[in-house]
Amino acid sequence: MFYKYISFEIKEGYAILRFNRPQRKNAIIPEMQVALTHHLNQLESDESVKVVVLTGTGEYYTSGADFLGGNSMPGDVVDSLQIFKDLVDRLITFPKPIIAAVNGPAIGMGVTTLPLCDVVYASSSSTFITPFSRIAAAPEGCSSYTFSKAMGYAKANEMLLFNRTLSAQEAYTAGLVTEVFPKEVFKAEVQKRVEEIIDNP
Repeated sequence: MFYKYISFEIKEGYAILRFNRPQRKNAIIPEMQVALTHHLNQLESDESVKVVVLTGTGEYYTSGADFLGGNSMPGDVVDSLQIFKDLVDRLITFPKPIIAAVNGPAIGMGVTTLPLCDVVYASSSSTFITPFSRIAAAPEGCSSYTFSKAMGYAKANEMLLFNRTLSAQEAYTAGLVTEVFPKEVFKAEVQKRVEEIIDNP
């Protein structure tokens, strides 16, 4: 099945799922969430794939949910909440390691789903913000639970309630990010880590 805005690649031992809407800073529309869930479902039974890498095209990882992009799904009105719930459930239950390779700024949904991944590598150019109170939205993607588990109560509240933007280094110090690599060598360093993992039995 072809999805326009999610790039899907199979490499030797691993797969790459890439937000591929750079003209909108990889803002996420329902079609992209359906695509991610579909590909993860397929990859679960693919014995040639040991690890999944989730990353973005261009300068941004993702700028979060696109409230202005409209519904790109065919047919009747889409239940966007159910689509997002399906994706979150799939991230939680997926049996293989998921590596989030945050190549640039991450906003909203792109941040709240990070603790649902197994490892988070960040480029030094990355920033992290969940501006929910600014747009009168509730925390999503289990973040009201996972953020405090990962970062502690105070830092989680600073992000979720007070729209604090974290740099890559601050996100690492807080516990949201596993490791930070300089922007210039980010792809190579992530590749090295992936190869180390897939060499294991």
